[in-house]
Amino acid sequence: MGNEILSVVPQLAACSVCGKTSETKTGWFFRKEKQGRRKFVKVDYCPSCAAKAQQEVDEQSRDANLGGGILLGALAAALGAAAWYGLVVATNTKFGIAAVGVGWLVGRAVLFGAGNKRNASLQFASGALAVAGLIAGEYLNLNHLARESVAGFTGWLTANQFLTIYWQVLTKGNWLLDVLFYVFSLLAAVGQLQPLKLRPRS
Repeated sequence: MGNEILSVVPQLAACSVCGKTSETKTGWFFRKEKQGRRKFVKVDYCPSCAAKAQQEVDEQSRDANLGGGILLGALAAALGAAAWYGLVVATNTKFGIAAVGVGWLVGRAVLFGAGNKRNASLQFASGALAVAGLIAGEYLNLNHLARESVAGFTGWLTANQFLTIYWQVLTKGNWLLDVLFYVFSLLAAVGQLQPLKLRPRS
C-alpha cells in the first residue's frame, strides 16, 4: 500500500472550433461563456483557431447600434421606474431590490437594441440610463410618500424638495443597504455590455 504509485491522467484541452485536443496549454486561449443563470465555463481555442476566435470577439464590439441601444434602454429605464413606483403604491413598502431589477432591465434593453453588441460606449450608456431610471423611481416613490403624509399636498415635488427629502430618508434609514442595491443595479446594467475577451490559457 505504501509503495503504490498514483497515476495522474493529464487533463486535455479541446478546441471549441476544430476539436483538436492537447495536453499542453501553451499557445492556447480561452474566453468565459455564460451557461445558465450563474454558471460560467471556459471555452478553449488552439493556436491555429485563436486568430479566428479573436476576429469573432472583435466583431462583437464593432458597428453597434448605439442609437437603438439608447432608445430601448431609455424606454426600459422609464418602464422600470414606473414598475417600481407601482409596487410601492400597491404595497406601501419600498423594496430596494427592485432597483437591481431596473438596472438588469436597462442592460438587457441596451444589449438588444444595440444588436447584441458589447463595448465601452454601450456600457456607459447603460450605466447612465440605469442611474436615470433609479432617480426617476426614487422621485416617484418619494412624491407618493409626500402625497400620503403631507396634508393638502397633491402636486409634484420640486427638484430641491426631492433632494432635501431624499437626503433625510437616506440619513435616517438604512442608507448603506440602499447604496448596495444601487451598486448592484449598476453592475447588472453595465456587466451585460462587457466586451468579450480572449485570454491566454495557463
